Parts: sequence; structure tokens; C-alpha cells
Amino acid sequence: MHPQVKLLTFSTLESAGDIEVKLRRKAKKAENDKNRKSRYFVPAVKLFGGRLIDYVEESGHGVPRIVTSCVRTINLHGFYHQGIFRVPGVQTDLQMLQQAYERGEDPLADSNNKLTFDINSIAGLLKMYLRKLEEKLIPDAVFESVNDASTIDDETLRVEKLKIIMKNIPDSVLIVMRYLFHFLNQ
Repeated sequence: MHPQVKLLTFSTLESAGDIEVKLRRKAKKAENDKNRKSRYFVPAVKLFGGRLIDYVEESGHGVPRIVTSCVRTINLHGFYHQGIFRVPGVQTDLQMLQQAYERGEDPLADSNNKLTFDINSIAGLLKMYLRKLEEKLIPDAVFESVNDASTIDDETLRVEKLKIIMKNIPDSVLIVMRYLFHFLNQ
């Protein structure tokens, strides 16, 4: 016998039954993965009702996934929808979406082609998340100053005043604010 030829024995081959079991497991896993919504790391910090600074720090995302997913979905499906932030969403959808995000799922991850939830519910979820933050996006300590600065007629002075005020806001909050302002300015 040639030295490079290996003999196949029954011990080196898997039985047909073993292969069938492995194929079934693989098919079942693929089906489960297809049906499962996108999951991500869930920080110990509360998403709804927590502090944005703490959540961003612990999650490692500059902008919380709930914000990016809602904005992306609204851009794809609701940009020309009349009164998107005025019309309340379906309460059961809001609860389902909130619970999914709190479990670490992204129920909007697969919404590129087909929208599973009412667009007003998605906009309502974004509003609810921002409303429930422990500290508002524009902190109370600077809110009056921002309002006062916005009434300055001279644009150069107004911008300078706002720059000074914004220096008192943590960078992680500023990043989220910029993200949302960019979205709302489209």
C-alpha cells in the first residue's frame, strides 16, 4: 500500500445517524437565529428612567441603540409621515418595544424592508425614552440659560453664549444631542 494513502475505518467515519443529528441541530439553530431579533449587550444601568451618562459609559455606545434604531427606522419609513411626533403610538406596541430594548433586543433591527410596528409607536418610544431619562437631555441647570441665549438677536453673540453654556454639559450628552438635532434638522 502507498504510504500517503490513509485507510478509512469505521472509527474515523461518523455514522449516518450522528451526521443527521448534527444537521438537524444546525438547521434548528439557523431557524432560531432567523426568528430572533438582534441582541446586544445589556448594561446593568437602567435604560428607561436611568441616567444617559451612565448608560453610555457602561454600554460603550456614543448614542444608545434605542435612539439610533428609532431614528434609522423613522428615516426609512416615517420621514414624510404627517404628525409623526404628534400622534400617539399604540400603547401595546410601546410596551412591547420598551420591554424588548430592556431585554437587550433590537426589535427594529430588521425594519429595513418591512415595518413591524406602527411608525407613531416608534416615534412615541423615542419620545418616551427621552422623557423618562433621570436627567433631561438639556439639564435643568442650563435650561434657563439656553432659553435666555436663544432670545439674543445678534447671531454671533447668541452662538458664543450657547458655546459657553454647552461647555457645562457632559460630552456624552452633547453627542446624543448633536445626533438628535441632526436628525430633526433634516
